[in-house]
Amino acid sequence: MYKDNNMQDEKLLNDIRVQLNNIKIFDTHEHLVSEKQRRKQKLDFFLFFLHYTSSDLISSGMCQEDVAFIQDPDNDIERRWSLFEPHWKNIKNTMYSNNISEMIKNLFGVGDINLISIKLISDKLEKSKDLDYYNEILAEKANIKYIINDMDWITWDKKYNIDKIDYNEYKYTGKDIQFLPVIRLDDVLLISSMEEIWDLEKKYDIKIHSFYDFLKLIDKIFTDSIDFIYGYKIGVAYYRSLLFEETSYYKAEKEFISILDLEKYSNASDKDFVSKKDLVSFQNYIFRYAIEKAIEFSLPVQIHTGLLGGNRNKITNSDPVLLNNLFLRHRNARFDIFHIGYPFTDELITMVKCHPNLYIDMCWVPVISSTLYKETLDLLIKMVPSNKIFGFGGDYVFAEGVYGAQMIARDSLIEVLYKKIQTSCFTPEEGMDFAYRILYQNPYSVYLSKKRR
Repeated sequence: MYKDNNMQDEKLLNDIRVQLNNIKIFDTHEHLVSEKQRRKQKLDFFLFFLHYTSSDLISSGMCQEDVAFIQDPDNDIERRWSLFEPHWKNIKNTMYSNNISEMIKNLFGVGDINLISIKLISDKLEKSKDLDYYNEILAEKANIKYIINDMDWITWDKKYNIDKIDYNEYKYTGKDIQFLPVIRLDDVLLISSMEEIWDLEKKYDIKIHSFYDFLKLIDKIFTDSIDFIYGYKIGVAYYRSLLFEETSYYKAEKEFISILDLEKYSNASDKDFVSKKDLVSFQNYIFRYAIEKAIEFSLPVQIHTGLLGGNRNKITNSDPVLLNNLFLRHRNARFDIFHIGYPFTDELITMVKCHPNLYIDMCWVPVISSTLYKETLDLLIKMVPSNKIFGFGGDYVFAEGVYGAQMIARDSLIEVLYKKIQTSCFTPEEGMDFAYRILYQNPYSVYLSKKRR
């Protein structure tokens, strides 16, 4: 019935589109501030250039100082536009920018981005603070039910003036959508100075005089937050290799003591931190320790792999192959491996096919490249059990980007399913079941169906 590839079956295509757009999404990865925090911000058009597009601006030749200038809502918008416009012409072709353009067209009714239209968009953004905006954009328009939300970046972004996250504030947002926070301990596990230890003592109301005390701090963080969190996130590929080799307690303790010894030199400016290359065993031990805590509390472990956001970084740090020994050692952990490991996708797919406790996550991929999303999905259908694929995460700091990203993901999935049904790889019912699995059921099963303490 659907085997004539030379003719487009409009009825089939429309049926797929209607059914797929009705599927609610379990979004596996965002970086959204709470709506309460959003209402405190000054919002304008250049909110959409806080990240991703800003990386393309720098790559196209815009200097870092000018990027920072256009991102500051207190600066004159006309001056910001004059700096931005020449570079916008350079980056309009990228998927990062395409998502912004299409999202603006759909949400704000603006077809052309110019000085007049960005002022209109800015005015609408400010007025949106009076609305139940997240519910409107994310639940009603994007049809998203759950969002796994990584908020730890907020704690180091000074404009939010937050010393400690109130997980209650982030657990629920909107009457039709639920935010599920994840914990991220990179700032704890990458310490190298006494100042950082003193900050941790103050933040967590604990004294750290030994390596044992430090491990008790990790215990305390998990215990105190378990009622609010739904996963543990590892994002250290931005700072070091993902190769976490097994090491002894003794080696880790010895390196940690080298930090404590800095207190003897607290007044000497040339001796105020330990080089991170001299703390590798310490880091390896405590990252593995934290994974064991996640297993103890039935929390999935998210790991950033592949493409690194921003500019100028060491991509080989994030090769998922480096994690193979971790997967073999921690067999009771459930690992959610982000961003399809691109550009190391083939290697990751091979590992996901082999390891029962691995899941491949397509978060961020729709706005990196819709072609990459479709081609990877086609390969995954042929190679990986369907319950091991997570189909969507926007990976944005603003809700509008999430809305645009899910449009790209849905349209891409429609195209893939249409071809699979036409070639009899799927029946229409099987195609819809597959879509429901990767968009909702699979991540729901991993993040919400397990018994929690």
